[in-house]
Amino acid sequence: MKLTIGYARVSTTEQFYSQSLDRQIDILKEHGVDKIFRDVESGANSDRAEFQQLIKLIQQGEVRTLKAVAWDRLMRDPSMGFFVKNLLREYDVQLFLLNQGEVDLSTAAGELSADMQILLGAYERKTIIERINRVHKRRRKDQIAWQVFPFGYRIINNKYELDTTPCVCPIEGRPANYRELSFEDEPDNSLKLLSWSKARISREMVESFLELRKGSKVLQRMHARFGSSIIKKSKPAVGLKSKPVIGLAIFGTISGLKRWLRNPVLQGHTCYQKYPRKGKYPDISEWNVIPNTHPGQALITSEEYQEIEEIISSSFGKLGKPERTYYLTGKVVCQKCGGSCDLKRSGQYSYYACGHSRTYCDSREHVRLERIEEAIIYRISTRANEIYLGNTAPTEDSAELAKIAEIKKKIQDIENLSWSKVDRDLNNIKRDLYRVLETEMNKPRNVSQEIIRHPQAQNINFWYTLTKTEREIFYGKLVDRILIVDGKVVAIDLSV
Repeated sequence: MKLTIGYARVSTTEQFYSQSLDRQIDILKEHGVDKIFRDVESGANSDRAEFQQLIKLIQQGEVRTLKAVAWDRLMRDPSMGFFVKNLLREYDVQLFLLNQGEVDLSTAAGELSADMQILLGAYERKTIIERINRVHKRRRKDQIAWQVFPFGYRIINNKYELDTTPCVCPIEGRPANYRELSFEDEPDNSLKLLSWSKARISREMVESFLELRKGSKVLQRMHARFGSSIIKKSKPAVGLKSKPVIGLAIFGTISGLKRWLRNPVLQGHTCYQKYPRKGKYPDISEWNVIPNTHPGQALITSEEYQEIEEIISSSFGKLGKPERTYYLTGKVVCQKCGGSCDLKRSGQYSYYACGHSRTYCDSREHVRLERIEEAIIYRISTRANEIYLGNTAPTEDSAELAKIAEIKKKIQDIENLSWSKVDRDLNNIKRDLYRVLETEMNKPRNVSQEIIRHPQAQNINFWYTLTKTEREIFYGKLVDRILIVDGKVVAIDLSV
């Protein structure tokens, strides 16, 4: 039985200003649909995840009717609009737009109506872009705060203002009966439940960074103070009491903390042109900064900012640069949290440690690079010995190698014969064998299988004689993953 499906879409900007996606879904449910697809994407983007699922469902012949609030909810790109129109007509899918009714694509009038709406949607998109650009230009001219504000702030009367509204209860200093209070009839803004504001938390992070001078230690302190479950009143469902929920997320990464500390808004300035263009964040030096638009609401003084910049440029976040990588980087994984491990150096020693050990992972002990290499060599030589002793069944690759060896032997046998006019046909046979050999040699083969089957692979001393470049080549083919935890290598996963 074919389905009646609905589609709802809003752009990210539309979703920011309203709840129109929920309204579209409610209307579609009222008009009776079997399944609803939804996206929060630009209508000009044809690669929307659920929109592509809808297209596949139509192409599978499982759709009877497609419903949407309006044509521009389906798409705003003319080429994609004409494609969908032809697709609906090809698979005999009825189109029902709630703002106008059924669109009969089998008639000239229905097709003309669809074409006009496709072109109108493209026109509306261009006018929206022009209108947004004019609004942005006016906001810059009038020094109006940008719509998105950094943590610790809110926007009042188009100006940045520190958010001093109590919002969370810290672990340290919370009342002993906080769990009981969260179920009582306390108002949402009760100081028995909420005592710290975002502005106060923000200032605490700034002071902690100036004191500790390391982003990892700041995040550890904030995690210890607030934990992962910050108590906040939630609105109860009908017939249920309110329960404590996670009420605030600060920063989960050191790089996020760094970007926040360097935001000019925290110094009392307003900035524009700071959001991604073509998928890339512009550097702070490229931002359009309007100074001293809200000096009375600054979180950081100019002197503090200079000190923060000195800390960041001298030591903050240097690990993970290209010059601090190794050929095992990306293969070493923390067993406890599953995160990638970073290569670090201390004096003449190099070691790997969990990249999240400075924040939330408690696997803090490192593993020396020499210990990891020893474990790899032992694992490879052991595996090579297992294959040599026949504990592993021969693979299709080894059969191909045997076939090549057999062809080479036939060619050698022919070359050992004494030639004469009567043996002229042997030359043709030899030429054919060379063609077969070339074909077999050009076939893609499993290089790792060839390495592990080499007689020297069982010799543990052979691996210790390899140079760094040679190890990089061999380990790249043989080693898939290295698991470490609490200062130990617990597993080496090979590709063979």
